[in-house]
Amino acid sequence: MEGRATGEKGEFMAADYLASMLQFMGIAPAGDKGFTKLTRDQRRSGLKPEELTSYYQNIVMVKYIESSSQISLITNNSELTFQDNVDYSVSSFPNNISFTAQVVFVGYGFTDEKSGYDDFKGVDIKNKIVIILSEFPGYKDKDSEGYKKFSSENGNDYTMERKKFEKAKKEGALGIIILTSNSQRLPHSYRRNR
Repeated sequence: MEGRATGEKGEFMAADYLASMLQFMGIAPAGDKGFTKLTRDQRRSGLKPEELTSYYQNIVMVKYIESSSQISLITNNSELTFQDNVDYSVSSFPNNISFTAQVVFVGYGFTDEKSGYDDFKGVDIKNKIVIILSEFPGYKDKDSEGYKKFSSENGNDYTMERKKFEKAKKEGALGIIILTSNSQRLPHSYRRNR
């Protein structure tokens, strides 16, 4: 059956074969519900569709397509090109897009309404690429004011990069670059959903 890779021709062939064998052995279907298809004339004559149970169960799958990207930094007539999956990794981007934009650094990209702390305050990031440090102010120093303020009972909320992305997007950023140390990587769930 050419193998059973998800979404490939062989998967559908294998599923059809298994369904036909279940039907041949007299095993009742227990999959998705559906209705018989009626022609226009049958519907006009008052015939009602009959509910059917399928041998199949449809499951929504997400297909990941490998793609490559390129990031270059241009300053004072010199260009530095970074290597994909070596110097950086991209969590998500639209296919076939290319743009040039200014880069703006916003520290931790951290906002805390309660204390009034806001790395974005007074910084115009609209239509620019934002560079943000991961974590929050003082996260490595337990004696710092930042650590005492921001790693309290809500500490996990503060370390979530999602809030930073939402803020940058709301302020009109074209893209976001998160800087992490070599020993630190963003949680997979944050990387894959951008």
